[in-house]
Amino acid sequence: MLKSAQDILTEMSIKGSLLPSKNDIPYLEDSGNENCKYHIGDFEYMAENISQNQYGIRCVLTMLYNGSLKNRNLISLYSSRARSEFLNKAKGVDNNKAEKHLLALEKELLTFLKKKQSEQKVKSGKQAPRISEEDKQKAMEFLKSPDLFEIIKQDVNDLGLAGESDNALLAYLIASSRKLSSPLSGIVKAQSSSGKSMLLKTIVSLMPEEETIDVSRITEQALFWMNDMDLKHKLLVIAEREGNNGNYAIRLLQSEKKLRLLAPQKSADDSTIATKWIEVCGPIALLESTTQTNIEIDNQTRVVELYVDETEHQTQLIQTMQKRSRTLEGMLAKKNAESIMQKHKNAQRLLENVNIMIPYANEISFPVKLVRSRRDCDKFLNLIEVVSFIRQFQKQVHEHGQLSTRYVEADLTDYEIAYSLGSKVLGQSMEELDKRSRQILDMIVSMVEEMSERNDSLEEATFVRKNILNYLKRSGINMHNAVLQKYIEPLVEAEYLELISGGKGKTNVFRLNATINDSGKIEAAVLTGLTTPAELEAKLNKSHKKKTQ
Repeated sequence: MLKSAQDILTEMSIKGSLLPSKNDIPYLEDSGNENCKYHIGDFEYMAENISQNQYGIRCVLTMLYNGSLKNRNLISLYSSRARSEFLNKAKGVDNNKAEKHLLALEKELLTFLKKKQSEQKVKSGKQAPRISEEDKQKAMEFLKSPDLFEIIKQDVNDLGLAGESDNALLAYLIASSRKLSSPLSGIVKAQSSSGKSMLLKTIVSLMPEEETIDVSRITEQALFWMNDMDLKHKLLVIAEREGNNGNYAIRLLQSEKKLRLLAPQKSADDSTIATKWIEVCGPIALLESTTQTNIEIDNQTRVVELYVDETEHQTQLIQTMQKRSRTLEGMLAKKNAESIMQKHKNAQRLLENVNIMIPYANEISFPVKLVRSRRDCDKFLNLIEVVSFIRQFQKQVHEHGQLSTRYVEADLTDYEIAYSLGSKVLGQSMEELDKRSRQILDMIVSMVEEMSERNDSLEEATFVRKNILNYLKRSGINMHNAVLQKYIEPLVEAEYLELISGGKGKTNVFRLNATINDSGKIEAAVLTGLTTPAELEAKLNKSHKKKTQ
């Protein structure tokens, strides 16, 4: 609450006569959480409700001259017009001298605010808590367990995430990769009410708060104006991609690992415009969700795509979990949830900054047909790195005379885990169709084969969306017409389906393009051409035999 002018006058006059003259240099007499009192020669100033915008300082300023109140008003100290208006109301003072005071005051108040903000950041910022010896031992036992990744899956299930074990594990690895030099990014794709938010919420609950930035949306310039180290090695979680205007900044962080901006700003006296250099350091790990079937190709190639299970079986699992949460068993599970989350957070804090060396990197074959495979190969190698990184306490730490950092070596177990998760996911992302459209295409192929056995040949069978919906329903998949339309559009664009007739106000009639292949079957989406764990082991054994001969 602002004090009255008389209260300010009384308070400022109590000590004013005791203060030495500072020859027009602001002398900080007193400051509280919300105000500052300055003495400059025969002048005294009280600044309240101090704030800063992109141009400079605003405050409620009280001016006393020889103990007499001259003016008290809201003023933008950076504006020459505002200063002139303030001084014109201050009768009986030297305006030239007072003008210098106000300019000097703004600099002092900028320093005051900067110091205050720094103190608040230290006080209220997310600091890593001290881990007790007992909690440290529990976290270390978890990190050293040979069943580490099975425990992660079980813990995620115990936290209430039904099914989705592979998606959850992959999202966990993406979140953990924030500590690496080249973190991963992931986007969870599914229609509304499918469990995207639950998946992200569960993974976020296992990560340290001080290393996680969890937001609903980001404006276009928001990330550029963060403090220089606020994003470095952090996990950025965005609830919904729709409405997120920060895609450009995120792409830069993913590829360049930093943001650099030149922005014009007005000077303190509002007379000139100067260019300010802004740099925000990355890298970041990213997790976000979307209901969009297709996203921009520039964004798509930078992320790992995770598809939530939308089958009836998964719906049953979710409903079973929802019912269980209302039982005594569920209440006990909730009580245990906090210890599970704390164990993982502490384990994440114990992970040390070590480099990962993949000794068999040159033995890995990766598909080369598509240009985007250049990024996907790097993503797969990063996946091996983060698996090895989490298993670092199960390995020997190495040092090299020519390297200033320590490192651990990725082993075959790391490769097997990365391959089991990455081969299918990256195989889906390298296809021209997204996973959902491909699944619909597989169902259409089966439907058309069934139709051709009864009536038409495979090439001549035609159908409408209602036929597809009925076939899906018979197969245990309930889908709305509008959702099906989203998945059909990419099939038409890629010429897997041919639109025979239709248009505005008419029913669209489709035909399966018979040139898919000779049998009419669609092969499963797998990353063909990627070295399997068995092939890699054989290569390494062969290489080892040559060395020992």
